Amino acid sequence: MTGTVCTVALGGFALWFSWVTGSVADVIAGRSPSIVVRAPVTLYLTVGYLPMAIYYLNLWTTNHLESITRQFALARKPVFVPRLTVRLLGVAGVVAMYFLFIHSPDDPLLLFQPARWFAGFVFPLVGLVFMGWFNLRFMFLLVWSAVVISRTAPHIHSIDLLDTSLVKPYAQHGVRSSLLAVVSLSISTNL
Repeated sequence: MTGTVCTVALGGFALWFSWVTGSVADVIAGRSPSIVVRAPVTLYLTVGYLPMAIYYLNLWTTNHLESITRQFALARKPVFVPRLTVRLLGVAGVVAMYFLFIHSPDDPLLLFQPARWFAGFVFPLVGLVFMGWFNLRFMFLLVWSAVVISRTAPHIHSIDLLDTSLVKPYAQHGVRSSLLAVVSLSISTNL
């Protein structure tokens, strides 16, 4: 619920900001394409969604690992998210988002001159910093969680193929993590 409220609040804030800066009026009057309003709203909707998706992905991975360990009486091995890797990916995502969407070859030093920043630069810059930080981390954690769950399979010595409850944690994790990715892609289709 908190993630939904945060997502809607940030998307609403982006729409309000577009209204205040006159972007909505320009789109309605036909002076600007609709992407001028859709892009920041979509960006901030995604920024609101990704932290919640990361939280649930970590929670579900932990719960499913515990369930698999219990059901198959596996020796529990501690599984840690590689925090340094995740942070480095967050930094790489921020740099990538800046150079993909904000960097201007006409004025390459604008990022290092905050006194010259204007609202049309700061608003997307802040959103892209958060988007880059969370997006690459989320993609890495999707792959990491799938690998962690799948590494338990070789330790299972016997399984009854007619008892579907034994494979339930694998199926649940796959479906839930896929849904997190699909929702993220659905938000971005607005662009």
